[in-house]
Amino acid sequence: MKIDVTNITLETKRLILRAFQIEDLENFFDYARVPGVGEAAGWLHHNSIEDTKKVAEMFIKEKNIFSLVDKDTGKMIGTLGLHEPDGKMPELVYEKFKKKNIVELGFVLSNEYWGKGLMPEAVSAVLKYLFENTDAEFVMAGYFVNNERSMRTQEKVGMAKFAEGIGKDADKKDIGICFTGIKKEKYFDRITNR
Repeated sequence: MKIDVTNITLETKRLILRAFQIEDLENFFDYARVPGVGEAAGWLHHNSIEDTKKVAEMFIKEKNIFSLVDKDTGKMIGTLGLHEPDGKMPELVYEKFKKKNIVELGFVLSNEYWGKGLMPEAVSAVLKYLFENTDAEFVMAGYFVNNERSMRTQEKVGMAKFAEGIGKDADKKDIGICFTGIKKEKYFDRITNR
């Protein structure tokens, strides 16, 4: 399911989520060049601002990437993408869900902000938006088995593991990957029973 975030702004207690802009380039490069940040999400850290600019231009063209902006500082500290599942997941998973309105999340946060609960805060806001304002029926994400931060983020927002497979890490080596998701009905049950 394609979602255009160009005219969408979401707000949480500590963050503003808005469409990625070219003005985010410097802040994006600040964390994209740190070894380990991109690798946790499956891409190599950036060696130059030119690398980052190419990705930034793709984000702007695709119109499906939120910038996470720290309300206190106004600094862009991460991204959260709303993607259409591409069939690269295990065939069983793709066959099971391809006929539904599905959004796949991908997210990265500056390592300076890890461990503060910001990504679950951002993902929660996106889930609320998707299930209350679009036709999304299922929202999914994945994480490498060695990425405990991403696993915890997904668990905290109610996403449950539904499949495992083998993916490729940033160095194109095989690595275990887990897929999580939450159905629209489960989301509403969860927020109703808090």
